[in-house]
Amino acid sequence: MVDGRWSRPSGGVWKINVDAGVKEGMGVGLGAVCRDGDGRVAWAVSVQAEGICCVQMAEAEAILLGLKEARRVGMRSVIVESDCLNVVADLKERKKGRSNIFLIYKEILSLVPFFDSVIFNYTRRDCNKLAHLVAHATPWTIGRRFWLDVLPLSFVNVAEHDLINI
Repeated sequence: MVDGRWSRPSGGVWKINVDAGVKEGMGVGLGAVCRDGDGRVAWAVSVQAEGICCVQMAEAEAILLGLKEARRVGMRSVIVESDCLNVVADLKERKKGRSNIFLIYKEILSLVPFFDSVIFNYTRRDCNKLAHLVAHATPWTIGRRFWLDVLPLSFVNVAEHDLINI
């Protein structure tokens, strides 16, 4: 990671940046963005749902969303980056417990064998801007949105800015 910029994965590995946001009185937004080693966006997905959720659980759900999508499209080696240090640390340690978040962790970890390689990394919030933007995609619309070939201009601008000087 370089001064608030996204960092490239090594060749043959896809990087999935994820983020979540809880909007008071509205619900939760989840976002995942997958890029290759050249920084090109392969896909982005946003889920916005009603309900109350703690931020840490929403961040875990964003990781789950990103991994499910990567598996669906047949990716084999991925790095999943989140700006939620606690969730990333728990997944790296394969932490177990009885609260609801551990059910999400269990589901995330159940997907790992479907890949050749899965690495969970923490990244600073300022290196995760595009995933944040996708999680808070406007207009706020309950449901799932998936972008493959044509991204909103706001996404393209942030993605291009991430690549400056890396």
